[in-house]
Order: sequence, then structure tokens, then C-alpha cells
Amino acid sequence: MQTDFIEDGYSEEGYLKEYEGFHGEVKFTLRPMLHSERAAFALAVSRAPEKESALIDVLLEKHITDWSYDREAKKENFAKMRPLLKVRLWNIVQGLAISDIREDVKEEAPDVDALLAEVEEDKEEADAGN
Repeated sequence: MQTDFIEDGYSEEGYLKEYEGFHGEVKFTLRPMLHSERAAFALAVSRAPEKESALIDVLLEKHITDWSYDREAKKENFAKMRPLLKVRLWNIVQGLAISDIREDVKEEAPDVDALLAEVEEDKEEADAGN
């Protein structure tokens, strides 16, 4: 479950559906970045702009703790990643974008008939008591 505050140890599940011609489907677990980490990244890039991509790789390794690929979520692999996929993951880790909606995971719909029956029973009991 998502929260509006990032407590120590908090992680969430992420998902990107296949984007044909750009990247395949990927499921991952991430630790969202704190604002202070984003600020440190921006400062580091301002001091060494030529290292931006390598800095992103390091931070992705730190924040993506697991994924559905058959290789580790390590900076060396992020460096080899297709550009659009890397940008999408990076934006999610930074909190600037959200994951895609997984169509294979459906929330269970509430039982509306049971809820209406319960309300009707309460009404009948109230009427009988009057």
C-alpha cells in the first residue's frame, strides 16, 4: 500500500507494461527517493554534468531492490538498459511518475448485493422495533 510519507525501510511494488519497440514488461520493488536525495543528485550533476548517467545508475541500484529480470539490479546493468526504460524507472524512483496499472492484478470488487441486503435487514429490524 502506498503512503504519503517515506519511512525508513519502506518499499513498494512497481510495474511497467511492455512498450513495444522500446522495452519489455518489468516488475520491480523500489525504495522511493527522499527529497534530500533528489537535491543531492541535482547538486552532484551541477558539479559534474558529465557523470549524470553514472549517478543515475548508482541511485537506481540503491533504490530498486528487486526486479523481474534474470540479472541483478546493479549499476552495471542499469548502464546497459534501453534509454526509455531507464528514464521511466528513474522517474518512478524519484517520485515524478507512477507505475503502470497491472491488468493481471484485480482488486476484489465489493459485494454490493450483500451490502444492500445488510442495509435492508437493518431497515426491517428498525421498522419491526417501532
